[in-house]
Amino acid sequence: MLKVAEEKINREGLRGRVEFKQCDLRKLDFQDETFDLVFCEHALCFIKEQEKVIEELVRVLKKDHPIIVTGQNRYVMSISLVSEDVNYAYDVLSREKPFFMNNSLNVYTLSPEEFRLMLESNDVKVEKIVGKLFTMPLGLSGQKMISEDYTKELLEKMTKIELELSGKPDSACLGSHLQAIGFKRG
Repeated sequence: MLKVAEEKINREGLRGRVEFKQCDLRKLDFQDETFDLVFCEHALCFIKEQEKVIEELVRVLKKDHPIIVTGQNRYVMSISLVSEDVNYAYDVLSREKPFFMNNSLNVYTLSPEEFRLMLESNDVKVEKIVGKLFTMPLGLSGQKMISEDYTKELLEKMTKIELELSGKPDSACLGSHLQAIGFKRG
């Protein structure tokens, strides 16, 4: 992914304005309060020690500055497994087992409330947690996700639905991904 990012930066003429650094999210190689913004998209779910990741992300964030973090929703992951293996679905829901994705890697899930509590216990004032509704597994089928024949009209309608639903506080449990937006307490 770093190579893809570097290619995009070069293509956009931003070389010299962006620095790439590979780090372990559980032990970041930055001083306290280094960044004005922390954005962690679709990484938290692949690390078992999620609390440690949040501690580190908050540690490197300046006080009163924003953090945006995405986690995997345990509820939706469990529901997606019911038709295949109800016992495994229950094990994922009860946190006895992680979600096993594509027969290759563990995905560590959170309920919306666990996500909120983890952030708040690490000095984040959570403004909002929204569900990303059209990501797998409930919104679009796997076949539809890899298709490239989306019409502009379809994408616009999907965006309208997702934006309207994500604005409702009780819809977070519908998205397979949960996105938290907050600020480090000063």
